[in-house]
Amino acid sequence: MALTSALSPCAALVRRYDPDRYFCDLMAPPEHREALFALHAFELELARIPERVSEPILGAIRLQWWRESLNGIVAQTPRRHEVVLPLAAAIDDHGLAIDRLHGMINGWDETLERESAPELAEVVRHHRATRGLANLAALELLGGAEVDSQGGQVVAQDAALAVGLTGLLMQGAGQARLGKPVLPRDVLRRHGLDLGTMLDGRRDRRMQEATSELVDMAQTHIDSARSGVRAMPGMVRAALLPVAFAAVDLSRLRRCRLDLFDPRLQHRGGGRQIRVLARGLSGRI
Repeated sequence: MALTSALSPCAALVRRYDPDRYFCDLMAPPEHREALFALHAFELELARIPERVSEPILGAIRLQWWRESLNGIVAQTPRRHEVVLPLAAAIDDHGLAIDRLHGMINGWDETLERESAPELAEVVRHHRATRGLANLAALELLGGAEVDSQGGQVVAQDAALAVGLTGLLMQGAGQARLGKPVLPRDVLRRHGLDLGTMLDGRRDRRMQEATSELVDMAQTHIDSARSGVRAMPGMVRAALLPVAFAAVDLSRLRRCRLDLFDPRLQHRGGGRQIRVLARGLSGRI
């Protein structure tokens, strides 16, 4: 209880809704942690909008509220909000790029209007426009001028897709139990499946093949991110450390024979964090 009460509002938000990201932010230099918590709390605020609104127009209103909040920061009149004020401090004190934040808001526009399960290209585009920009903003925050913009963008997007696709797979069974199809509809179609199959939780060769396609894609982006980060300064690597969690989770999924409904996937032991900690302490992702 004492630890929770000592956390800043942004840190507490990240810890509650994205514990993997919180763990990785703790690996960053202490003087940058609160700025990273502010960035990732902002990212979570946006990500939670579709879950908290009943109509797309209500989501659009919330996105506009955040656009106006960023404009208020630029005008030196930030709103008195537990995430807006730390964002303003991160922009002023640590060079957090406000254009990246506006881009992240724009990345959620298409998602609000979607009425059915997305196709794979839409999933990729979404993660690049949201998580990818957040990663790039974090890299720039930690490394400043030492982060090459073009190289940083490639690594940031590879990391975003690695984590995003892995998260999609790991959440598959839970979402299906809620009646929400998760795997992209064109991936299911390529393997002779449909959305109903995903919702029914059937375990057959076709589902395994569809899962394998996404596992291979996620692994490709993990490998690419790990290759690209070698050319980057060590102090920025905490921004991409969630890739290590993705790699651990894909290994677990393979051990479960690519069965998204294997109950073992729902139980995350402390071994995940130990493996990620080892990579973080050695400067790897």
